[in-house]
Amino acid sequence: MMRRLIKTVPNLKRIKFVTSSQSLDLDMLRMLSSFKHLCNIELRAPLNMTPTRINEDYRLKAFIEIARKILQSRDRARLVLHHQPYSNGFLQPWTMESDVY
Repeated sequence: MMRRLIKTVPNLKRIKFVTSSQSLDLDMLRMLSSFKHLCNIELRAPLNMTPTRINEDYRLKAFIEIARKILQSRDRARLVLHHQPYSNGFLQPWTMESDVY
């Protein structure tokens, strides 16, 4: 399926994953390196994640590292990690943006 997507949209510049990073496949994220014009990747943090606990989640940390490697050689590359809780409980929405050099 990813090959068809690459052929259909070869000039893709931005991709946003709306599901949590817990449900994504690491190999699928690695295949994004085939998009030569990709310069913006947005990931969604798991529901119980806070900005201070990012390093504790091995899977999320792996996703961030893979996305950084993909974007490293691109111009004006940006990696965005955001969290939007479903309820208005004690967890507040947050976003972390980083330029990738």
